[in-house]
Amino acid sequence: MRQSIKIFTEQFYLSSIKSLKGTVLEVGFGNGETLLEYSSASNVIAIENEIIKVEKAKQLLQENNIQNVKVLLGSVENLPFGNSYFDAITFLFTLCSVHSQSKSVQEIYRVLKPTGKLIAIEHTLSNNFFYRGIQKLISKPIALLFGNCHLESEPKKILSEGKFKILRENYLSFFIEPQLYFEAVKLN
Repeated sequence: MRQSIKIFTEQFYLSSIKSLKGTVLEVGFGNGETLLEYSSASNVIAIENEIIKVEKAKQLLQENNIQNVKVLLGSVENLPFGNSYFDAITFLFTLCSVHSQSKSVQEIYRVLKPTGKLIAIEHTLSNNFFYRGIQKLISKPIALLFGNCHLESEPKKILSEGKFKILRENYLSFFIEPQLYFEAVKLN
């Protein structure tokens, strides 16, 4: 199943971020491998809330001689950037693990330029009633074991509240771990 997730991620997310231009923010970059994919962006800032991941990403960027990516320690719930700073924002499985999805989306909206692009893949509630019930049942234990990741997240709903228009979405059912790929644009 992990191979299917990797293929899904590569098909949608990685192909989308390769074409981004301007100043891009990647939030919650995990192991840092996606930071090697921003070939068209002139300036990429990546923020992660774990110092170990920041240090590993810096090493990865240095080993691959990547000059257009800067890595910072920080949180999506309190972004250290001015209003309307970024042309695009990207993230993988970030909203499902933050303490406040509402605050995170407000911050993303604040730092994204008008009509700026948002590209992400998130865990989401299953379309299947049975799996949705399992998700809700095991969400708290899973969150405790796996970095606060909540499988019952509803990213589409929270983005709609955050004044984003979803341009494209693809839902992929992985039993109790379904994913939603989406591209959205900031509304004025």
